[in-house]
Amino acid sequence: MDELRLLHELIQSVHKNDNAVTDFEQLLPAIQKHKLQPYFRKLIDKEIPQLENQIQSITDYYNISIGFLEELQQYSKQPLIIIKGLANYHLTNGRILLRGTSDIDLVSSNPHALKEELLSQGFHETKAETGHELSELKKENILIDLHKFVPVVSYPTDINGISPDTIMTTTEGMSFSGEITYDDLVLNSVQLFKHVLIPNVNMSLIILCSSMFRDYITRVDVIPHFKLVDLVEVYLLLQEPTFHAETFLRLSSKFHASHAVEFVNTLLQKVYQIGIPDVNTTVKHFPQILFWNLHSWVIPKPMTSIIFDSKFESALINLGAQPLVLPNNRTLYLDLQKDIEPLTPVHFLSKNGNHIPSVHVSITWNDKMHIRAELRDVEQIHDKDIINFNFGTAKITVLGNIKNIEKFGGTSKQVNLNYHTTSRTLSTEFFLAPDELGHYLLEDSKLGLNLYIEKHEQGNEVNCIIPLIVMKKEVGF
Repeated sequence: MDELRLLHELIQSVHKNDNAVTDFEQLLPAIQKHKLQPYFRKLIDKEIPQLENQIQSITDYYNISIGFLEELQQYSKQPLIIIKGLANYHLTNGRILLRGTSDIDLVSSNPHALKEELLSQGFHETKAETGHELSELKKENILIDLHKFVPVVSYPTDINGISPDTIMTTTEGMSFSGEITYDDLVLNSVQLFKHVLIPNVNMSLIILCSSMFRDYITRVDVIPHFKLVDLVEVYLLLQEPTFHAETFLRLSSKFHASHAVEFVNTLLQKVYQIGIPDVNTTVKHFPQILFWNLHSWVIPKPMTSIIFDSKFESALINLGAQPLVLPNNRTLYLDLQKDIEPLTPVHFLSKNGNHIPSVHVSITWNDKMHIRAELRDVEQIHDKDIINFNFGTAKITVLGNIKNIEKFGGTSKQVNLNYHTTSRTLSTEFFLAPDELGHYLLEDSKLGLNLYIEKHEQGNEVNCIIPLIVMKKEVGF
């Protein structure tokens, strides 16, 4: 049961210096976020109603998924391929336990035809085409994530040139360095059903490493950065008799997955004290993307600390947030001009290095909450403009063109972006009613918010990140 070593580390991170596993109410949210419920049940060897209910739900969804796949295969002339999720459970004959999942990741020889077939069966599209994903489709409690291919990402070639003491930008951004196609998967798969395949051990490891690395570097303000169940599965796949290090490294080289493999290998060494044979060390740090389009990065605190941390507040602190106390008048007003020392850290970057608009944020918090953000001295609304309010458990995304919202997976509230021509001010605002506030707060009387602004203008683009922790005076004062 060496795979459970990771759980002990997670328990310590939740309890700090307390090793006890008896405070289940405190532990279960972290266990659930990382999809580790079956492994935790195996560790404690004790029935807890809430945990048993979650594991039963996992089993029920698995049974529904298997029944659906058995039926769906008859509509495809070529085999369908299932990646991640239940695939690794079957691949290891149950040594990898069933994990909680909300969707089925499918790769098809003709994804467009499969999409049309699913639509004809009553599925509806919940997310439009974005990069490697053709569509996300749902019918009742079945959610299909339809892939065109499996992407592999890498750091830019000059990633080792960044330093927290000097420059934090690179000449290029994250690169999509490889594509694992349907044909690649067919060549490295085993049969699940007559017309359904799952990747073999070596390919499954490449997919897991690539997914974990991509999630980690692209989710600087999302907790968890990746799910720890993935690391457990990597560890267990390495114990499989069909794992072949030379074949695995050949696949890594073919799909340019060396940075992803190196990242996961570092985690294996820290958590399990084992490594993947013959993996070279080429990356000094493992930075995360701060600004996508402007190739800006942030180096987080020690990696083992952040991967076990399951609190959104920690992501805000990692971005530099300091707690702010709501004034007596219940309105916090922030003037975040570049040349003024702000009350909270602000990350600004301008494409041409010149014009940076002034940013103003106000938060009024009584029984309800009112939040307003303004950019002053800017051009009119651009189709690519984005203002995103990330509360950890919910997000409110405001776009220059509302038609783009499907690419962002929706928004908790429909909010407009407004432009005042005379004052050259771009603004957005919204209210959170008393009965919905709890969904947006870190805890009673404490708000956590990461505000991301992307403003496009002629010949320029400005990015801004403002991490905020706001408390009412009742909390410890």
